Parts: sequence; structure tokens; C-alpha cells
Amino acid sequence: MPSSEYFDTAEMLPDSFLYLEERSEFLFMPLFIGNLHFGFAVFLIDALQENVFESLCEQISHSLNRQLLLDKRKKAEEVFIYNAINVINGHLQIMKV
Repeated sequence: MPSSEYFDTAEMLPDSFLYLEERSEFLFMPLFIGNLHFGFAVFLIDALQENVFESLCEQISHSLNRQLLLDKRKKAEEVFIYNAINVINGHLQIMKV
């Protein structure tokens, strides 16, 4: 069973949002793709219709995942170029990703 971590829910928002003069309701939606968890999106419930939240979180999650994939691709390309230069120069040492 995965371990759970408990924390004060007040830690999920900056202080400037915790002590608003008027009552506000926030909705926390997880940002994830499969088992990859990016964090949470926080919405003021008055600001958007409820059916928009899931779609918006899905779009944000896919954008974050796309950036992670692009970062991994860039790193792999850098390693490939490094290895190709070493092979061309006659060096047999290969750097791994």
C-alpha cells in the first residue's frame, strides 16, 4: 500500500488567497497523465463552469507532459551528438543517457 502524506490544506494556496475579505470557494484539480503527477490546478469556483475544469486540467497536464518529452528528447539528442563526435574522433567511450 502506498504511503500517504498529510499536510495542512492551507499550504496549498499562497497566503494572499487565504485571507480574502469575501468568502471564496476554490476547487483543486489534480494534474496528471497515468501515474505521472504534476501537481494541482486551483480554480475559483465562481470563475468557470464545473464541466470546464476537467477539460482544462487535461489540457494543462498534456502540455506539461509534452514539455517533459521535449526535454528528454533534447537530452537524448545531446548524448547522441556527443557519442557521434567521439566515434568520429576514434574514441570508443560511449556516454549513456
